[in-house]
Amino acid sequence: MLKSYKLYNYPLDTLINTSTSSSRVLFITTINAHSYNMTRKDPEFAEALKASDVLLPDGISIVWAKRFLSTGGGKQRTGSSKRQAEHRH
Repeated sequence: MLKSYKLYNYPLDTLINTSTSSSRVLFITTINAHSYNMTRKDPEFAEALKASDVLLPDGISIVWAKRFLSTGGGKQRTGSSKRQAEHRH
């Protein structure tokens, strides 16, 4: 028996079985730094990625970018830099 993997907290085989039981094809794509740059030049390619049922990060730069953007664009500061800013005011 094949090992089951989780994808966004769901077993991957559940996603596949759900797709096949409804006669609907599951559209899974990946995004890496190059494909992101291509979306900036090719709107049709960007729309194809946006239409994905599942868009997987392919490469650490995409993972880092997602983390950076989800934390407010790097606006978080460490405790020591917060205290330094408070002392300046």
